[in-house]
This record gives sequence, structure tokens and C-alpha cells, in this order.
Amino acid sequence: MVVENPSKLKTYMAFSREAGSAEGAILVVAANSRQAKKMAWASNTFIRDICGSEYIDLVVRWIKSDWVVFPLADQDRLKSGVPHVIESPEYCRSCETWGCGLTQDRLCACCNEYPGDELVRLYER
Repeated sequence: MVVENPSKLKTYMAFSREAGSAEGAILVVAANSRQAKKMAWASNTFIRDICGSEYIDLVVRWIKSDWVVFPLADQDRLKSGVPHVIESPEYCRSCETWGCGLTQDRLCACCNEYPGDELVRLYER
């Protein structure tokens, strides 16, 4: 499925309600939350391993600050308007979170430590 207007894609964090977002959240780029939930559930066995067999335990939360998370997405699919899942988004090597962005000093906006070369490269491109 291709979204006619790529700017209509939104970013979502999918995770187990019981385990919480710190225990294996995935990044979903989709047109809406319904599509994001379907994509998260269909994504390999990753989310099912976290949520178990309980589909209702799967939470999909819209990340309103898309610009902070878009660098973690597949850039070719994003530009083409193709919804997709990133099962293991690049994360800060200090606090192990993703989607926080960087400060002007190229530090993690969550922990204020150096996040690692790969994350800095993604945000600087």
C-alpha cells in the first residue's frame, strides 16, 4: 500500500501495555492508528513475543513530534509514502531510548549523554 501524499504518514510507537514501552517498542510509520496496529501485529514475531498471544495488549501510540522520529524511519519508503515498520530503531547507547532526538550539542535529548555515532549520523543527514 502506498499513501498518495507521503506527508500524511505519521509515526507510532507500538508496544505491550503490560510490559511497557521500555521493553521492546517498535516504530511504525503509517497513515493512521488502525493501520499502524495491523502492521505492528503483522510484523514478524517481534511484537507477538512481547505481547504474547493477546492482541488487545498491543498499544499503538501516536508520536506527535514526527520530525524527531522520522530520521529513524526507512528514508526511501518514507519519501515514497510507503507505510512500514522498524522493529529495532536506532537508539541512544547511553539510555537505550529512541525517538528523543538530539540537542544542539549532538547529545541525547533524553539523557544528555553522547548517543553513539550511528544515531548522530541519522539525525545529521
